[in-house]
Amino acid sequence: MWNNLTWKRRRKMASDPDLIRENDPAPHASGESDVQTGNSNNTIPPAASAPSPPPPETHHHITYKKEKDWWDKIKPFIEIAGVLLLAVYTGYTIKMYRANRDAADAATSAAETASKTLIVSNRPWVTAQVTANGPLFFTPDGDAHLPITYKLSNVGNAPAMDVWSDQELYMAVDIQRDTQAERDRLCGETEKRSVNMGQTIFPGKDSGGNFVTLARKENIDQSIATKGPFLTPHIIVCVAYHSTLNTKLWLHTGMIYWINRVDERGLTYAVKVGERIPSERLSMAISFFRGIIAN
Repeated sequence: MWNNLTWKRRRKMASDPDLIRENDPAPHASGESDVQTGNSNNTIPPAASAPSPPPPETHHHITYKKEKDWWDKIKPFIEIAGVLLLAVYTGYTIKMYRANRDAADAATSAAETASKTLIVSNRPWVTAQVTANGPLFFTPDGDAHLPITYKLSNVGNAPAMDVWSDQELYMAVDIQRDTQAERDRLCGETEKRSVNMGQTIFPGKDSGGNFVTLARKENIDQSIATKGPFLTPHIIVCVAYHSTLNTKLWLHTGMIYWINRVDERGLTYAVKVGERIPSERLSMAISFFRGIIAN
């Protein structure tokens, strides 16, 4: 019976750690043996330690796990939708940028057109008219002369400033090309003379005079070397002037008159070197090849 009580007490102590620490000091602490007389079983079996069960999942943990699973499923679709939305927004932004740019360009173009229209409608326009008032003749030194009357008219709506004109008798080699090149060269010379000798012509007013044009022997010889003794004379005219709207921009009117000899029947012929042709036997017409230019 004693052994039975002792066994029960030890079993209770083995299952209760606090009781063990309180009633059973560490082995050999006092130097006494733990073997008791009359106890045939000297070995105390170790207490079995059962594994503690895992803590139960709380309601919050279960809900969070479900929410996380739901988010992981729809997250790729949301990302794709975000990319598509960004692409749509970018495309719309580009479209709006282009529309605004086109509108700005259209407004700029309209403003420039309105400005040009205002300038054109309020600027001077100077025209030139030329007629022969004497015979075409050749001098002993090989030059050619033709007296002319010229008239400059301002048909625009503003005064023409620094107006000057030059007229030249020219024997063409190529009536389509070299006459235009000669007119361009003459206009460059006219601009230089206009600065010191030009005058002002008011709207609706005219200015003019008489002038003897000249073709140099060098020009005549060049034409003869290319075309033979029959010449195609031209009167080249250039007018240079300024507008009150812009005193730095040169404005020009350039004209090319083609001269022919006319017989009693009204037929036209080329001019032969050395002959004298009275003004009534001369015809003057604007050239077919850019006979009039203006800017």
